[in-house]
Amino acid sequence: MAHRLLGHEDARFRLAPLFTTTPISERTIPSHARDFFVTIMGAGFSLVPMIVTLVAADMVKTVAPGLASILIAIGSAIGALNFINLLPLLPLDGGRCLRQILVTLSPRTGLHILLSLSACAAAVSFVQESLSLIALVCLGGLVFFRPEPAISDKAPMSKGMAALALAAYGFTMAAHATGGWWLIRWYFW
Repeated sequence: MAHRLLGHEDARFRLAPLFTTTPISERTIPSHARDFFVTIMGAGFSLVPMIVTLVAADMVKTVAPGLASILIAIGSAIGALNFINLLPLLPLDGGRCLRQILVTLSPRTGLHILLSLSACAAAVSFVQESLSLIALVCLGGLVFFRPEPAISDKAPMSKGMAALALAAYGFTMAAHATGGWWLIRWYFW
């Protein structure tokens, strides 16, 4: 949908985007700001159903506790899945968002910062002995087998736009973490 909003009429839907080599659109995205928009849009739109289901669960908890439990599970699953997707690890959307921002704010060290975050996540996964987190970090290894296209040939964001993108990324990640907290905590710890 984000590609279509940017005028890419040839955009296709992919159910499993990490496991296919077919591009969503034949047209390239010309700027870091537009690439950030495409990357964050799925998680941004997912805020609406997460909030609606959690608010609905709160409204019906006294009259229909079973329905409230189902709605909480759905809202929390939406929040947890999007939070995991927004973790700053490549090739997840969070890593791609942060890469677009860091190219503007720290062009020489942006990729090194992302790789350092991946190394920290790996260390935490071993300390916590969390197989789920270890698997998630291993997913980041895909970036070495299927590198992203050159990032330097896109039009850069302004510093103000990068700051706004960082705020949008932080808010979206925090909102999904809040909505899916009990499921995230149960699954990873």
